[in-house]
Amino acid sequence: MTKIYDVKSFEVHLASRGFADNSIKSFASDIRQFIDSELDPEGYLEDLKRKGYKNSTLMRKRASLINYYKFNGCSGSTQECKEREWKYNSDGTDATDDKLHER
Repeated sequence: MTKIYDVKSFEVHLASRGFADNSIKSFASDIRQFIDSELDPEGYLEDLKRKGYKNSTLMRKRASLINYYKFNGCSGSTQECKEREWKYNSDGTDATDDKLHER
């Protein structure tokens, strides 16, 4: 599957939406870490969970991914992202959220 690498434009987008500088840096770092992982979003989050990341960190990384994919045109109720097969709920949250809390 294709990965989207334009992290700098994503940072500019977050700034235009009023995100704090620290949030932008964290989100960009999360996305770069995700890209380097070569995993799909769900696999990436599951891998981080196996490595012992705290739930609060996992939720931020999930939020980073959601914002990143929405920025790249992957939004809409129950539509699959064209770049990744990652579904969103009708409220814009990802459908994998519950999987993070199941275990």
